Amino acid sequence: MDHVVPDALGGPSILSNAQVLCTDCHDRKTQNDRMRIDKALRLSDAHHGIRDPHARPIAVGQPLPPGKPARRATAPLTKPLPPRRSLYVSEPR
Repeated sequence: MDHVVPDALGGPSILSNAQVLCTDCHDRKTQNDRMRIDKALRLSDAHHGIRDPHARPIAVGQPLPPGKPARRATAPLTKPLPPRRSLYVSEPR
């Protein structure tokens, strides 16, 4: 069973929107539906002003902005550390 108009594209869940397809035809139709659904989501995001952070152009030839320096914890540890174990332990003979 397959929806003629997919749920994600506003297709109703009624019998007249259902069809029976073989597995190969269903896979092909689902692949086409997936492209249409993805396009609808992109258009909706663009309408709402949502931009893909991965689509930003990369500045070529410019240095990277300076990062924040690594910082250590300012407060001392409150719990004692467990005793260190040897990496190689010889077994008793």
